[in-house]
Amino acid sequence: MKCKHILALGLAALLLCCAAGCGPKEPEVLDNAAVDAIKVSRENENASRILAEAPALGEPVTAQKQALSAFLYENSCFSYLRDQGFYRENVRRTDYLSQILSTYPGGTVRQMDGTAYVRYDTDAGIRVFLFFPADMQYRHMAGHAILCAKPLRHKDFERFEVGSSMGSVAGVDPVARTYALGYNQVNPGWFGGGKEVGSEIVTIHLLEDGILRYSYDIVQENGVTDYRIKEIEFSADFTLPELDGQIRYAVLPEDYPT
Repeated sequence: MKCKHILALGLAALLLCCAAGCGPKEPEVLDNAAVDAIKVSRENENASRILAEAPALGEPVTAQKQALSAFLYENSCFSYLRDQGFYRENVRRTDYLSQILSTYPGGTVRQMDGTAYVRYDTDAGIRVFLFFPADMQYRHMAGHAILCAKPLRHKDFERFEVGSSMGSVAGVDPVARTYALGYNQVNPGWFGGGKEVGSEIVTIHLLEDGILRYSYDIVQENGVTDYRIKEIEFSADFTLPELDGQIRYAVLPEDYPT
């Protein structure tokens, strides 16, 4: 009789507990905004950690070379042909600093003048620079990936004007040839959006005394596609307007190819 009494009391307590919300709780379901906020916070923390662990200026670094064709033409994190500001409203973007470095190890991380950048060496002798501004907490790319094959100065490009071809530019700076190979592989419809969606046809040249950008029109001549300069921008302070605002593309002197 005593056991039945205890059992009845236990059952009553259990019912009261469930009624009061003491039972197992349903897992909290986060909305998209909450998930996005967690992602941004996590990537801010990742970027801070990566920069804290970066080699000090002047410290010797050993760069792991990337295969140029795979790194540029098959890259799963960013497109070297597009202004990454196109993705500025997309938290689920793939060009986070931590994601790029984990997917493509061996990049050298630098920080200077309110911007961080990663330098990648390639087997073709071209260096690739990716930029991560401070106003984005360094967490993801902004602007374009910048290619640099050799030290050049603005005077080396004085011969080019509106109407000059990308092929002639490649005679001075071989990175123009790398751009052309990429543009030749993409669907022509990709160019339709132009500058507003980051798909303008450009070559960007990192110089010792500034940054130079040529914008091009597509020209068909005798069934052959060519790219002709339509606009020229040069900045002695290495800053160009991009979808994410003014991006400064300066790197340390020792990071230029030799």
